[in-house]
Amino acid sequence: MIGAGIIGAACAYFLASAGLRVHVIDARGWAAGASGAGQGALVAWDHATAASRRMSREGIGMWAQLAPELATETGVDIEHRSVGSLVAVVDENLLAEGEARCTALDSQGISVRWLDCRAVHECEPLVAPSVGGGLYFPADGLLEPRLATVALLRAAQRRGATCTLYEPVRAMQESHASVVVSTDARSCTADLVILAAALETPWLAGLLGFSLPIRAVKGHVAVVVETDLRIGRFVSEYLPDRRPDAGGSGPTLWSSVQPTAAGPVLVGGSRETGDNLDRSVDIDLACSLPARAATLIPWLTRSILLRVYAGLRPASIDGTPFVGHLPGHPRVLVAAGHGGAGIMMAPATGKLIAELALGIPATLPVELYAPGRAEIAT
Repeated sequence: MIGAGIIGAACAYFLASAGLRVHVIDARGWAAGASGAGQGALVAWDHATAASRRMSREGIGMWAQLAPELATETGVDIEHRSVGSLVAVVDENLLAEGEARCTALDSQGISVRWLDCRAVHECEPLVAPSVGGGLYFPADGLLEPRLATVALLRAAQRRGATCTLYEPVRAMQESHASVVVSTDARSCTADLVILAAALETPWLAGLLGFSLPIRAVKGHVAVVVETDLRIGRFVSEYLPDRRPDAGGSGPTLWSSVQPTAAGPVLVGGSRETGDNLDRSVDIDLACSLPARAATLIPWLTRSILLRVYAGLRPASIDGTPFVGHLPGHPRVLVAAGHGGAGIMMAPATGKLIAELALGIPATLPVELYAPGRAEIAT
């Protein structure tokens, strides 16, 4: 297993739970990449493809069962809360469109209901009085992604998994019987290798001659301290046909406000794709997020900015993650390209990887997530 973020952790957990011997290798530490720079909102509706929505719904449902089990087994509270989410329509000109979107999502099997102005403010009293309606998703929730990664890896270790950290992979060689993975310090021989290294996954696949189209998506988050007020759930701004991981020039901005169990509030959001992106913070952009989100939650004008951070999410070119066998390499599986939804999809991804490794019938349709699917193969 290469990768110790939330996706690699989930894969390690389900593989070890199935009785397989698992060794995790990562160039850095646990949750040191995208998993450590996320927010932890579990929202099944905000995805570019039906395949992504399906995997997110599956994963969110699995978190509700996993959270108490992980807490009992490892002592780590991942701060999971099934509190629902609210997408508020700030622009009155978008109310009819928002209600139509609600109907469309409901027809796709997503648990959602339309709230009028009164119901919105009963649901979340801190929403701006001008908000005239919104979409409420009762199945959505929250968790702490860093703690979730740690809990899954600790549980995997309790099942016999081992970890090698701070050793980047330098080479891979595959034969008909095994795969040899080499770092500067060691070589490991495995019957099967899972590439779950986020933005490093295309480079790893390239070692075996396969081009995997994954791009970086940069996002900023502001962390603020509340006064004596508290929101109860993830609240975001409705925008027409928003695609957070879509391309474009410059950052795409919208407003989201997320409570945490520890007290501070996470304010987003931005998405930016392009070449030469890094994790450096655009101070002006990050510091503008609370003021922008004040149109959604007015008390943010009185909040105190605690810190800001940025992260890079690994997004597939078509909006659906790559989960499955690397074409032409039967001993290599891929679990990458989840964009900003890795925290939602992690349990379902880990379960699917374990099913593929064991050669048993898969819960999800594997062809939808196959790394070699015709429309993206290069």
